[in-house]
Amino acid sequence: MMQNNPNQEPNEVNEDVSMYYPDGDAEHIARDDHDEAFLNETIKKKKKIRRRNGRLKKSQVAMIMAIFVIYALVLVVAAWMIFYKPAQPTVEELPFDITPMEPSQTVVSDPNNPPLTKDPDSPEPTVPENPSSENPSEGTPAAKEEQTANEYVIKDGVYNILVVGHDDAALLADVTMLVNVNTTENSITVMQIPRDTFVSLNVPTNRVNAAFNTYYNQNYRGSYDKTVPYAIEELEKMYEKSLCINIHHTAVLSLAGFQNIVNIMGGVGVYVPEGMYYSDPEQDLYINIPAGYQWLNGAQAEGFIRFRSGYTQGDLGRVSAQKIFLIALFEQAKSTVKSANVSKLTEVATEISKYLTTNLSVSDLMFYAKAFVNIGMEDIQLLTIPGNMERSNNYYVINRAATLKVINQHFNIYEKEISDSIFDRNGTFNLYYDAWISEVYYAGSEYLYDNHVYTGDSISEEIDIPRN
Repeated sequence: MMQNNPNQEPNEVNEDVSMYYPDGDAEHIARDDHDEAFLNETIKKKKKIRRRNGRLKKSQVAMIMAIFVIYALVLVVAAWMIFYKPAQPTVEELPFDITPMEPSQTVVSDPNNPPLTKDPDSPEPTVPENPSSENPSEGTPAAKEEQTANEYVIKDGVYNILVVGHDDAALLADVTMLVNVNTTENSITVMQIPRDTFVSLNVPTNRVNAAFNTYYNQNYRGSYDKTVPYAIEELEKMYEKSLCINIHHTAVLSLAGFQNIVNIMGGVGVYVPEGMYYSDPEQDLYINIPAGYQWLNGAQAEGFIRFRSGYTQGDLGRVSAQKIFLIALFEQAKSTVKSANVSKLTEVATEISKYLTTNLSVSDLMFYAKAFVNIGMEDIQLLTIPGNMERSNNYYVINRAATLKVINQHFNIYEKEISDSIFDRNGTFNLYYDAWISEVYYAGSEYLYDNHVYTGDSISEEIDIPRN
């Protein structure tokens, strides 16, 4: 019978294990006690090792934290790229005057600054009482009611960019384009403004290409980099006030930069309808491009977009050729982006940064690049600002009614239409006492040289460039 130890607690019982060892086998009892103690010690050591191995080293902790931070940043950047949009102006920042004018007030060009080729014997122009004859409701008392800025609600995802390309010698803006990016409709519209477009500004030739040079010289600060931002800002203001648009971003590119960018992209494939041959040592311009499909390098591409001597319509023929080249360039750029060739994209970005003066941020560039990749060639539209050459064939004159329609259809970022009563209020694109210029400016749309809108997927088949 088991005996209780008088010193133990009432509920504590010592187990007598002698029953498991017959004949009082003390040797086995001692050996098993030793084995049990050894086993317990081994278990303790294993548990200790497991606990020690379970603890992370400081370097491992640091690495995990770094990976976590990088992962979090990637998520933030990805979300930011998805939801980022360039800033839109507020209603208080309308860049044009919205006070309605009487029809007679819309022809206030400066009579002290006539075009250099004005014919003194030309008849006095007949200015219509209501310039917007295609919009009979315009000019009525209802249309003349005071407008307020809060009527101009901004559309979502619609942006305008002014792009200027100038020569390196005279700083003349031989390429001017208004580019509309509509991320809601997934479309891009490019409107070219011919270099010979008439403007009644105080510029030497009354051509719009000289306006950039004039603004540049007005505020020359000793270097190209310091002066160009002022020049492009003044040019931007001129277009905003006259065409009643809002320009979000500007970009200025020299022809030297254009050549290098084309070369870095590996050239551009273009179909040349007829051979282009021209030599001008003064401009260091030599063009020698055979007819047929050609893979153009940078210098040849510059020649292609500048050539005009063989075109029946001169600068208008060049503008048409530029449309063909733009689509070819778009396709090449899209192919480069889609191929995810990081080194090539880095090269192009680096080269662009050397020659491009712009207020586009890196975030803006990423936003537009993403939009560009998602837009099909059939949704890229190209047109020339509506107008015609005036009778002396010196200037390209915009047509008021047709240009206003194009602005409202493609470049108006507001829900409210731009009315004729505020459009080109200072007569920037007209000279009211020159009959030949006013004839084009106020004519109906049927008088236009070209009011056609080309799409990127069919331009090469549709466009025709008359040759001498």
